[in-house]
Amino acid sequence: MDTVLSYHYRWLVHSIAFLGPQEMLEGRNCAVLVGGNTELCAIEISETIRAMKGVGARVHLVSSSTKTVRIGEDTVRIDLDIVEARAEDFDAVIICGDYTNTDATVHLPYIKFLQDALYKDKLIAAIGKGLALIKMADLTEGEDVKSLIIDAPRKRPEVHSNKHAIGELNLILAYKTVSLMDFVDKIIVALRERYTQV
Repeated sequence: MDTVLSYHYRWLVHSIAFLGPQEMLEGRNCAVLVGGNTELCAIEISETIRAMKGVGARVHLVSSSTKTVRIGEDTVRIDLDIVEARAEDFDAVIICGDYTNTDATVHLPYIKFLQDALYKDKLIAAIGKGLALIKMADLTEGEDVKSLIIDAPRKRPEVHSNKHAIGELNLILAYKTVSLMDFVDKIIVALRERYTQV
């Protein structure tokens, strides 16, 4: 499965290059929040990082207190502690990792950061178990929230989807890891539409 996803991301990055220069998101800063059990979410984390770097974005791994995390077979250095992270320093926040197995009070620095990012109109995207942070931070409520749910399961009342232009989105959500390619593609397109002059 890892090889199949890697192939798809190489194809995604290659095909996006035809739409514009590889550096289409050059100078854009993306915070990738990694927390909880990163082993369970290794593909989500590594392929998201690879795709975002492939289109020229600067990727910053943000986590709590640890200096390194295990992602698959690799040990990766964390760039910034969540307590020190400031929403205004990033154009997008991408939530990967497993935040479901601990008390919400453990995630208070993440929740505060995400609420500030939404307030400052940053693009926030979450996939799989990262959606638990979206729910804990109560980001889906309010008239100003513009969300896109890529693979909404039935009977999920905690999140709603509004139809908006992709460049206006606040939230991009994907429940399933199999939607990873579409998830990252939507992030790239949303950032390009937000920040690229046509």
